[in-house]
Amino acid sequence: MLLTQEEEVDMDKKDLKKLLAGLSIASLIAGAGLSVTGCATTA
Repeated sequence: MLLTQEEEVDMDKKDLKKLLAGLSIASLIAGAGLSVTGCATTA
């Protein structure tokens, strides 16, 4: 019982890390896109 619970927790942590990584990458791409379009419009 304890082992299965620990495994479930480990999976949750991995999923959270994947979600956080995806969000950070998405925000970086969005920020880069906004900055590029902003520089293009101002320039």
